[in-house]
Amino acid sequence: MTGLVTRVAHAGAGLAFVVLSITGIATIGHFPAPSAPPAQFVTYFTVHRDAILTTNVLLSLANGALLIWFALLCRALLQAAPCSPLPTLAFGAAVLLCALGAAGAMLPAGLAHYGTTGLEPSTVRLLQDIYYTSNAFSALPAALAVGAVGAVGAVGIHGALPRTDRVLPRWLSILSIAIAALELAATFTLTGDTEFFSPAGTYGTSVLFGSLTAWVLLVTITQSLVPHHRKARAEHDPPVQPESP
Repeated sequence: MTGLVTRVAHAGAGLAFVVLSITGIATIGHFPAPSAPPAQFVTYFTVHRDAILTTNVLLSLANGALLIWFALLCRALLQAAPCSPLPTLAFGAAVLLCALGAAGAMLPAGLAHYGTTGLEPSTVRLLQDIYYTSNAFSALPAALAVGAVGAVGAVGIHGALPRTDRVLPRWLSILSIAIAALELAATFTLTGDTEFFSPAGTYGTSVLFGSLTAWVLLVTITQSLVPHHRKARAEHDPPVQPESP
């Protein structure tokens, strides 16, 4: 791929992920709270069948767009820092994140498609709890992917990897590490007793989804609209020597 084609593809994948994710979440509405009675889960899957199936399609497409986006970003980082294992680590974490998202989405989609007839309300509730938990565990690879991307650029602060400025500006690298820490904190929603800290509770899910989506959008806009790579090239590349006559 040429540089322009790569940037356009990367921007398109990032924007597709953001739009599809937000549309999918808006379509499905609000799941019953983790503390809701089992009968409420049965009612939810019966009443919102079409919305759940539509959301599953949208989020599956968003997963694919996110994987493409990470692949192109990590490829650029690997070219800027060929000796660093962090770009490969970031892409591996992104693959795991998308795999968990796809596996978790199969549970509510299956309940909506095949119906809950013949299933005990407690069984429906158990399957939904597994879905909640898979969402919460998604915070781990999300934090690892975002943090590894940020760490590649952060190393350049000390001059070790100056070429990474062409991929991410240093302020965004530092912000990425802070966002990764926030996503890692969302993982601890597994261990609490209140709904705030319940498995993939309302606030924990909002932190994970909101921070990841905002980060992807910010990186996409920065790479597409801010010509920081030109400044970095001027600062770090040696001047071109004129050809001898």
